[in-house]
Amino acid sequence: MDFRAYKLSTIESNFKKTLNAAGRQFKASSGEFPGVVRLTSVDTKGFYCEEKATKEKIALHGTAGVLHGDLWALSQNNNHVSVSYVVARDGTIYQLFPDEYWSYHLGGNSSISNSYWSKHTVAIEVSNLLGLVESKIDPNLLFDTYLKPYCTKADKDFYTELPVPYRGYRYWAKFTDAQYDSLNSLLKNLGEKFKLPITHLPADQAYNFFPGVVPTSLFMHTNCRKDKIDFSPSFDISRIGQVVSVEDANVAPGVSLPTGAPNPGVFITAPASKSVIVKAGDTIWGIAKSHNVSPAALIKVNPGIDPNKIQVGQEIKLP
Repeated sequence: MDFRAYKLSTIESNFKKTLNAAGRQFKASSGEFPGVVRLTSVDTKGFYCEEKATKEKIALHGTAGVLHGDLWALSQNNNHVSVSYVVARDGTIYQLFPDEYWSYHLGGNSSISNSYWSKHTVAIEVSNLLGLVESKIDPNLLFDTYLKPYCTKADKDFYTELPVPYRGYRYWAKFTDAQYDSLNSLLKNLGEKFKLPITHLPADQAYNFFPGVVPTSLFMHTNCRKDKIDFSPSFDISRIGQVVSVEDANVAPGVSLPTGAPNPGVFITAPASKSVIVKAGDTIWGIAKSHNVSPAALIKVNPGIDPNKIQVGQEIKLP
């Protein structure tokens, strides 16, 4: 049987040599950061907005595909659905457009504003086939969501089995060590560039759905979409960034997070109690970032405000 897991390295190697993604020809140049390959193509345009925007968070996605198909799908002509970066299984980071610009990537079913947070996040896709299913004929065979044979259950280097299914899937295609290493490098560089601490929720909360904005700089597509599977607990969140405890995040009432070892300096609370006046273009998250406090802490000391609808001229207290 022709298993996809056995061919992924060859497929990625072929793309690196030809720079051809399902018929779309790219050109490569050096990216802004080490290990980043900037891709451009005369075959497509208009898949991102050439409008610079402040960046308040970083969003992680999984492609549910194979590299050449991923890059093709994320560079559709005049289709503003894309991300700045795609991390291949071999660790190569491909950049589709400058990270100061933006494109839609959360979707209309998102629990947070697709227009606002697509604009004010740097989005990263990690190339992976994600959820796998057992063959109905032979349960020792695993198929991807396109119903193509992925590997056998004996091929434990290629998949992860969860003790409890996540959103309907017990078996998941594995992420590579090279992807974790490259993702950490990219996150570090993005954090320095945009002055964002790379923080995430503890592992037992990191893959949950939240009705509002996650109080960390890093979030996953599954945090704001109940219908998505990028990412699941098969992605080892402990290998990237810095975990944030309740004490560090100053989580607002109603957000259930477990306590953990403190990480001083993740969020720095402003020393004096004062206030700011909302200006055009201001957001709760932007104000919090500029004053070195967490959004949840800001919301906590302003119980009467709607964080999604602050008004120009409104006074916002600082903790």
